[in-house]
Parts: sequence; C-alpha cells; structure tokens
Amino acid sequence: MAFRGKRSDDFSANSIHEASRSIFFRMAGGWGNVAGPGYFMTRIILSGTVSSAVLGLAGSAFGAVIWGTAALPFLISACGGFFFGAIGFYRDALRQANMMLERYPRLIQLHLDANYPTRGFLEWRTDQFKAAVFSRSWVLQSMLVCSWLTAQPALDQLMEHQEQLLVEEAKAEMVASAQDKGINAGG
Repeated sequence: MAFRGKRSDDFSANSIHEASRSIFFRMAGGWGNVAGPGYFMTRIILSGTVSSAVLGLAGSAFGAVIWGTAALPFLISACGGFFFGAIGFYRDALRQANMMLERYPRLIQLHLDANYPTRGFLEWRTDQFKAAVFSRSWVLQSMLVCSWLTAQPALDQLMEHQEQLLVEEAKAEMVASAQDKGINAGG
C-alpha cells in the first residue's frame, strides 16, 4: 500500500535492470538507439540457432547412417548451420534494407541518425542515401541493417497505407465495371 501512487520514473530495481541492459547494448552496438543493434543481435541468434538445430539433426542422422556415430557429424553440421543461418539472415536483411533505402530514404535517414547520432546522418544530402553509397562500406551496411530493423513499424504502416489505397482503387474499379455492365445490359 505504501507504494501506491509511486511514479513509474522513480528509482527502482527495474530501472537499474533497464539501465544495465541499455548500457550493454550501447557498448555492443553503438551509441544511439539500442533497439537496432539489439534487434539485429537477437534476430541473428534466432536465425542461426534454428538453422543450427535443423542442420545439426540432419548431419547427425546422415553421420549415423554412414559411419554409425552422430556426435562429430552433429557438431560439424550444427556449427555450419549456425554460420550459414546467420550469414543468410544478414544477406537477406541487407537486400531488404537496400530496397527500403531506395524507396524511403528520408525514413531510413531518420533511423540511421537515431541509431548512430555521432555519425551525422542528418547532415547528409538526400542523394547520398542510395544503395550504391552504402555498398562501398561494410560499416555503413551494418548500420543500414540495424536502422532498417528499427524502421520496421513505420515501414509496416506505409505498406498498410499503400495496401489500403490499392484496395480502395480496386473497389472503385469494381463499382465502375458493375455500372458499365448494368448500363450495357439495360441499354
């Protein structure tokens, strides 16, 4: 009862936990918004783990059939699976991030600045936000992928809006087509 009415921004154990987690992600990923590097690390771990499990089990089954043992084939396959799963995720994420950079350069610029404020992305000219510019440096590509991940909610909203416009356009075409058929059938 003594804690009722306590403001959520007061000092607490939870705020210590949040601060330590934030500091870890800032050290591991950069000095901006920790969500981008944090999302990236989490997605790489998940992608690599799933791929590792699938390839590890397949390798162990194959090894058991061929050599009668599954231990070393599992180990080798699981390691390869993690590597290929992580690299595959990164390549796909980079491809999608480049595509969104070409479509929505200002949005990606905003997220690049939010994730890496010391890099001065807000001072870049709009024509510099091209996939060709970012493909010159692995550092810029890495920043682009992390920023694309934080831009996902906004990109989803843009896609939903575009879908809604297409649905409205299709409805209008259907109504016009039905009216034309009604006029042609009645005339």
